[in-house]
Amino acid sequence: MYKTQVACVIFILYIGILYFRSPSKKTGASKWFVALLTCSFLQLIFDLLSVYTVNHLETVSPILNRIIHIVFLGLLQVMFYLAYRYLEIIVEEEIGGNIRKYRFAIIPLIFTMAGNIFLPVYYVESARSNYSYGPSVFMTYIGVAAYVFFIILLMVRYGKQIQQKKKWAIYVALWSEIPVTVYQVLIPDALITCVGIVLFILGIYMTTENPDALLAE
Repeated sequence: MYKTQVACVIFILYIGILYFRSPSKKTGASKWFVALLTCSFLQLIFDLLSVYTVNHLETVSPILNRIIHIVFLGLLQVMFYLAYRYLEIIVEEEIGGNIRKYRFAIIPLIFTMAGNIFLPVYYVESARSNYSYGPSVFMTYIGVAAYVFFIILLMVRYGKQIQQKKKWAIYVALWSEIPVTVYQVLIPDALITCVGIVLFILGIYMTTENPDALLAE
């Protein structure tokens, strides 16, 4: 039950060690990648904790379970906001200007996180694994969809103005998350959100944040 989450935590930790131990050519987007990497690691930790608490409802305090799920869902949305901002900075570096129309991108994060905190969440028992469900979880799906939509807008508006390698970073962001998110929505007891996060971070690391590739440029 926990193997996938543990493997994902170890994998992200490994990428983080490689990134921070390697000499790198810092770019304007690097600080956003560091924030994204840190948030992803924390989110995976709370993903693991949430899997434990939701499958031990009879022994775990309902308040503790709720708090862990709020943090888990909230960090997931923060991660998508950071991912969007990271990709936005990449585009800004390419076009040499600010994307002012997207400066209010934090609004969906505030709105959906408020829903996570104040809307109810339910816990469904199933043969494979228990899982969280309800309005609080649905707000997370809305937040994820909003930032995926923003990323698509980036590609539609600025795709022709950015170099191929950085364009691939945006493609990776989309195609690593969309299938996993859709699968998770359709099969909520699959609990594979962590897989999409790992694929997303790995894709960006290999395409735009690989220290060796940056030093070679």
